[in-house]
Amino acid sequence: MGNFIKVSDFLEKADDPLGYINYDNFREEDKEFLRSDLWDLEWIEAPHSVYFPGNDLFRARTTGVTPSFSAGLGEIQAIIRQFQIRQTVISGQSNGTITCDYVDREDQSIRAFVHDWRDKLWGLQDRYTFRKEDTVGTVKLTQFNSSRKAIAQFTMHAVQLNGGADDILNKAFNSDDPANNGEFSITYSFEHYEVNWLNM
Repeated sequence: MGNFIKVSDFLEKADDPLGYINYDNFREEDKEFLRSDLWDLEWIEAPHSVYFPGNDLFRARTTGVTPSFSAGLGEIQAIIRQFQIRQTVISGQSNGTITCDYVDREDQSIRAFVHDWRDKLWGLQDRYTFRKEDTVGTVKLTQFNSSRKAIAQFTMHAVQLNGGADDILNKAFNSDDPANNGEFSITYSFEHYEVNWLNM
């Protein structure tokens, strides 16, 4: 009875540049993937002058978070005798935005938070503007693994209301099938962020 021919009969590991292509390597000792559903967003410091319903309520009503961090990368380049020479540099920018998706309830706590914040920036009735130090906050976004161990933290400083405040007011009303009027997204900007990798 004939023997089955194996690929290993033809390839020596030391001579095979693609020898890493095998199941044992790619399973990586059963390490888990990064998951998008294990996270926590905490207001470390809410804006001092703004009505704040508390982190517990925000945690219960925040359905998604989409941060946008500036990498701060730029490029210097020159053409010398028709060769293009490039050098990556840091621009120094460390700002960005974070968009939060909410589902508010009949007490309208998040709508009130956003509207009060907007009003502190330029009063609807009196046109009074509160000082910046009283209208900025600090937010921490934490990512977890399946064991609920923190693996990364992103702290955003000088968080300010940026977009979506109109959405909390501009809602449609009808007499037919009811819809959820408490769903909306708010975008905040921040001036600087810090990153901590916790599970290396």
